[in-house]
Amino acid sequence: MAYIASIHKASSVRHALKARFLSPHEDSLIIAKSNRVEIYSFTSNAEEGISSLALGTTFTVFGQIAVLLTLRPENSPTDHLFIATEKYDYFTISWDQERQTIRNERLAKDISDRFLRNADHGAKYIADPRSRMLGLHIYQGIFTVIPLVHQPSKKGGKGAKAKALPPGESIGDMCEPSPIRLQELKVIDIVFLDAAEPTVAMLYEDGLDQINLRVYRVKSRGPRGALYRDAELEEVELGGYEAKKMDPFSKFIIPVPEEIGGMIILGEQTIAYVQPNGKLLKYPLVDPTVFSTWGKVNDTQFLLGDDYGKLYMLSFDIEKVGDKMNVDIKVKELGKISTPSRLVYLQDGYVYVGSHLGDSQLIHLDQYSDLEVVQTFSNLAPVIDFRILDMGYSGSEDHQQHLYSSGQTRIVSGSGAFHDGSLRSLRSGVSLEDLGILGEMAGIRGLWGLKTNPHSEYHDTLLVTFIDESRVFRFGPEGDVEELDSYGQFTLNEPVLTAANVSKGRLLQVTPSSATLIDSSGIAVAVWRPTGQNKINHASANEDYLLLATGGNNLVLLDLNASMSEVARRLFEQEIASLSIPAAPAKVCLMASWTTSTVSIMALPALTTILEENLGGVDGGAIPRSLFLGSILSGQAPTLLVAMGDGRLITYSLNEADYSLSQKKNIILGVQPVYLQPIPAADGLVHVFATCDHPSLIYGTEGRIVYSAVTVRGAEKATFVTPFNAEAFPQSVVAASEADLRITVVDPLRTTHIQTLKVGDVVRRVSHSKQHRVFGIVTIQLRVEEALGVERYPSFVRIVDDARFDIVDSYPLDDEEFVEAILCTKLENGDGSQSEKFVVGTGFHDKGSDEPKRGRILIFELGEERRLKLACKEEVHGSCKCLEMVGGHIVAALQKTVAVYTYHYPSSPSQPVLTKLHSYRAQSEPIDISVCENIIAVGDMMKGTSLLECDPATGKLSEVARNYQTQWLTSVALLDRETIVSADAEGNVIVQKWDTNGVTSEDRRRLSITGEVRIGEMVNRFRKVIDTHQLPEMPVLPRVYFGTVDGGIYLLGLISHTHTDLLMKLQANLARVLKGVGDLDFNRFRAFSSPERTGDEPFRFVDGDFVERFLELGEEAMREVVRPKDTTETEWLGDGWGVEEVRGLLENLRRLH
Repeated sequence: MAYIASIHKASSVRHALKARFLSPHEDSLIIAKSNRVEIYSFTSNAEEGISSLALGTTFTVFGQIAVLLTLRPENSPTDHLFIATEKYDYFTISWDQERQTIRNERLAKDISDRFLRNADHGAKYIADPRSRMLGLHIYQGIFTVIPLVHQPSKKGGKGAKAKALPPGESIGDMCEPSPIRLQELKVIDIVFLDAAEPTVAMLYEDGLDQINLRVYRVKSRGPRGALYRDAELEEVELGGYEAKKMDPFSKFIIPVPEEIGGMIILGEQTIAYVQPNGKLLKYPLVDPTVFSTWGKVNDTQFLLGDDYGKLYMLSFDIEKVGDKMNVDIKVKELGKISTPSRLVYLQDGYVYVGSHLGDSQLIHLDQYSDLEVVQTFSNLAPVIDFRILDMGYSGSEDHQQHLYSSGQTRIVSGSGAFHDGSLRSLRSGVSLEDLGILGEMAGIRGLWGLKTNPHSEYHDTLLVTFIDESRVFRFGPEGDVEELDSYGQFTLNEPVLTAANVSKGRLLQVTPSSATLIDSSGIAVAVWRPTGQNKINHASANEDYLLLATGGNNLVLLDLNASMSEVARRLFEQEIASLSIPAAPAKVCLMASWTTSTVSIMALPALTTILEENLGGVDGGAIPRSLFLGSILSGQAPTLLVAMGDGRLITYSLNEADYSLSQKKNIILGVQPVYLQPIPAADGLVHVFATCDHPSLIYGTEGRIVYSAVTVRGAEKATFVTPFNAEAFPQSVVAASEADLRITVVDPLRTTHIQTLKVGDVVRRVSHSKQHRVFGIVTIQLRVEEALGVERYPSFVRIVDDARFDIVDSYPLDDEEFVEAILCTKLENGDGSQSEKFVVGTGFHDKGSDEPKRGRILIFELGEERRLKLACKEEVHGSCKCLEMVGGHIVAALQKTVAVYTYHYPSSPSQPVLTKLHSYRAQSEPIDISVCENIIAVGDMMKGTSLLECDPATGKLSEVARNYQTQWLTSVALLDRETIVSADAEGNVIVQKWDTNGVTSEDRRRLSITGEVRIGEMVNRFRKVIDTHQLPEMPVLPRVYFGTVDGGIYLLGLISHTHTDLLMKLQANLARVLKGVGDLDFNRFRAFSSPERTGDEPFRFVDGDFVERFLELGEEAMREVVRPKDTTETEWLGDGWGVEEVRGLLENLRRLH
């Protein structure tokens, strides 16, 4: 059983349009990303010069979106959205303004036909500009018309009644599809023209590979007014349009509005304009290019984008001479943008550039056509390769796995293509954005923000404590900072346990030796000291009370309104581990014991015990280290947080009537002790900063508590924080790390934080050296030599600093040599020691050869200045597509074979060599390999996965098992010696098992499928989780990450046996309750699909993103999922699993990603 969930959702933009979808008076930008639709609003403030796109709403479609179109039915004030999927389902939706949600107009209809051949140039969906019909060309030789119901015209003159609609139909409905046979089989592009009758123009390729243009009218064969239900195509003869010979590389037709008429044909060398009378005008391009998309500005201007990231403006120059109109075309280059897949003109010169190969952009064109990038939208697509870095890695071998959502796992990907190529670093969590660094300070043990003027709303003093002293900093209203030698009668020659502004405008300071109350003039008005030789061990205060632990087991309560008079004292048998008193007015306080691992809730001011909660299941050093009680969720009961010494956080909901505890949850934040620091938020709520080896921010949103990692730019982690609302830095937080002190602001929205290094090449493969703290990347550059009219693709090996994220060194490869693989591994130095080196695989694409006949394996060393030095090279047959290590040997996937090499020094330490030990002949062509111990999984391009066993001593390879079915594989990974995950070109992910205990030898040699699911996005690369020493009680054990062509990064884990049945039932029950947009079926969406076979539902796979939508349901719907009505008990989730239990489980699973 496997579990998949998205870490970074697909960000590639292939479809975008402008429509009045949300409102009849305001345009919206609608974008499709994989199976997700996002709707943006555009705001422009000319006075302030601020313009931006803001995400308004988003929804998920149970299918990969193939097209977006807009329709405006006669009776609708807003546009409707037509969506078609890659499985040839189509439906229409509109926006329900009253309910502020999506409304289905036409439920999904499947028009697939497995007996027809798919269109050579992809499916084409087009809409008539006058909303009379839709046109579909998805199969060879078939053009399908879908008429829209219109109000029939009146007959009989004035006063006549309009013809009634057929029963069951209403205006705007979509009629049944009407297929029409086409004689053109290879249609390149097809569009509706703006004409009185529905007219289509198509570019097609004939049997002689010539590109032609043909135009048809759509006619109805039925009686007049039959709304094209029985349609046919009538070719437009001479006198209108006629077949024309086009540029041999023509790709797009642009319909020109009826006022001018005709159409524009975009080719690589010419732009042709076909006039309404059929006359053809050709305009040669100064520099040939490959156009990728176009967008309409107005009736006379069109934007053009090409594969090289250039933006052009095509304009009509119209001159009227009497009744005649002379038309000329001008094309002007405007500037560089991301390689566009869609261009959408918004308004006032603002254009949205949607990109599949780079970041999407909002740009502005002024009256002089100068181009300015106003807003950038990060896009990882395509994720060609990536690596996983554990930022919390301590160097020990027994460290636990850090989940991506903890913010400690860093994903570094090679993304984009050619001039949009980049290296991206991804971290998850909320961020502390630096406002300023106060200085380098090591050994900080606590921070407190104080107000010198008790009537001010701003902090102006920061108290910083160290192991044996304390320091005070004064903040001016302009942000200037000054360190003070003294601060009233504060004691600065010993550490501080707590400090605060309390009642009557006084300040409180508590040190191990005393508690001091100081008035606004800086004079101590009361001092309290523990008796005998006792020290103050712990302290917690609010405005009214000070709670102290002295001598280890004495609890003392002092009244701050009565000059710290002792109110109550209590002696405990066990040592006090931590204590806390909630914000005033408080009726209770908290105390945790050191030896019994209990938390006591005690009444104020008597200190009598109301409730004692045994934390349970805690041993060894798992001691409660920090406590908090307060309101995190709006309108809900207070939350009790107990931070443990083993990195866990235990949470409860507190009933204020009887102080009983409920809804206990265990959250794993790290592996080191956790300490809690409240940070005031809006509306009387509190955020809690949890500092440990992986700091987290705990806050409420959407009715639930979120535990989010905290990333600090320029610092690995924050060790202590305090709220600090300074006049110059309002609503800020002071954070201390192990090295410095900085003032920051918290952004509580958990996002993926992306750092970008623009490379300008295709980043083909990525590796990382921990020893040298660098990334090794191999890149392919596109160089266009316009004078010669040729493209060249030089390759490089580059070194990137992993902290500064800049290129340190580059090594150019030979002409016609393409890089394919890079590996960082420890190899011999010739003197008995080892160091990390980069192993690079290449292939030569010689002229006149369809595939590489030769290649090289190169081994690079890094010197003291981190410069690349070629240490060894070896010629190989064909290209080297992949590299791994097995048993100290290098294993390489070559053109037709898998070979094992050893790197050694036969004589002189300065002359290392690579020696081939053994090879294995692949079924067709190996494109990926993965290693676990001495087992090698070989991903064959056509035949799927084979398992090889390598003899570490000799390097001999022997096949032990393989897949016997055809599988067009793209990537493979070994989860363990017996479990393999692979992906194919259709977007399926398959888990297979090697049955080493099979009854027969055939059973032991055959890989059996244990799970399969359709992602819908082609997977480029699997990367295994860094470490698998994870906690056994985890319901899902993360095993691999994978990146896709559409820019998605996903986590795949194995479900524990105790949760398998539960999660499968949860997914099945939720699929019955949660209906998809357009009434699409979830099970069909996620079912395995290939040209050979199609499943009915995902097989032994759980879609994490889908089951986590349970948290969005209402209470009644949740109960229906847990215990469906009108079903047998076998479909219930089981005993002990109610709504609260399922909610808690899914909140924990959400933290995986």
